[in-house]
Amino acid sequence: MPDQALNEFKQGWPAALGGFVGTFFSVGTLVIYSFGLFAPELAKEFGWSRGELSFALTVFNYSIIVAGIIFGFLIDRHGPRVVVLASTLLFALAYGSLSLATESKALFYALFALMAFAGGGTLPVSYSRFIISWFDRQRGLALGLTLVGTGVGAAILPPILQAIISAYDWRTAVLVLAAGVGFISLPRSFVLLRTRPNAKAAAKSSGLVLNRAFWVLVVFSILSGMFLIGSIIHFVSILQDRGVTPDRAALFASVIGISVIVGRIGVGFLLDRLFAPRVVFFLFLGPVAAFLILRAGSSEAAFFFAALAFGLAQGAEIDIIAYLTSRYFPKEAYGATYGLLFSAFTVGAANGPLMLGLLYDRNGDYAFALLLLAAIASTAALLTFLLPRFEVQHAVSPGIDH
Repeated sequence: MPDQALNEFKQGWPAALGGFVGTFFSVGTLVIYSFGLFAPELAKEFGWSRGELSFALTVFNYSIIVAGIIFGFLIDRHGPRVVVLASTLLFALAYGSLSLATESKALFYALFALMAFAGGGTLPVSYSRFIISWFDRQRGLALGLTLVGTGVGAAILPPILQAIISAYDWRTAVLVLAAGVGFISLPRSFVLLRTRPNAKAAAKSSGLVLNRAFWVLVVFSILSGMFLIGSIIHFVSILQDRGVTPDRAALFASVIGISVIVGRIGVGFLLDRLFAPRVVFFLFLGPVAAFLILRAGSSEAAFFFAALAFGLAQGAEIDIIAYLTSRYFPKEAYGATYGLLFSAFTVGAANGPLMLGLLYDRNGDYAFALLLLAAIASTAALLTFLLPRFEVQHAVSPGIDH
């Protein structure tokens, strides 16, 4: 590794470590990956249907769309440090308040909206802003190492939570997670998260740059969210539709979790060495092939390949959006730009699973849905050819580091 790249890690490792801990305890990780464990307990206690419970995630996703935009602008105005610290504290309190849920569904849905707006500052846009201030040559790898906290959380939180629920109850598990945010993530963020001191005079924010690259990335983000989250949410159901037993389907689904972690770090490494849009194009060919293979036949090799392809692409997606935002747009508008693109991804993520469910209900199988997902993934991959070389866009500016 060249001296400059090595120096980046020597100087920037606290930001990467702080971001890793932050994403592990982020609003996205805790809410999404704990919900499946809490849902059966809530259904038993309150008598709610799975549809009524799932609507809470719909409320959460649409709240995150708005929160991502708001916090992106706040980061550009006030800097990521104050935003992360305030949001982490508020999220700890908001998540803990979930333990006060009653039979009121309106209160339950309101708590999920509250968690989104309180914890919006713990989304990847905040932690990646620290990384782009410290890293240039190794930015892709640093983003991967930072944002892999989500994948690690997804891998180890479920068994821990299940053990707490089995020994005590779901309310105790909620309070344990809230305590983790307040007593682990918050102090680590306070100690480790700093942006690079900037010797140059602060530049005035030039605001959003609504050029061709921006609009291409908006559409790319929406389509990516649709096919990635749609395929992952329905993956077990697709396998069971092919006659796979629930236990075996869960085993294949675990391959996705491992692949997410590998994708985060491995693709980050490649982004530093190859033209990023081409990396994305070839990465997305994997899910395209997986959709077509799943539609054509049923074999364990096909199931394993699909899980691997979906996990790698999902693991890399948020890193890719962060990386491309930092290369195509001025640093002083990074928060607002990434916030909008992350919200676009969430729009796709909120609607992709619903679309697949409706298509299954209408057709009685996933055959047409898989063909449509292949078309969506192909379109997202081809959109990367509309992205210009970095040098014809805004250079990576010194920016405003707070």
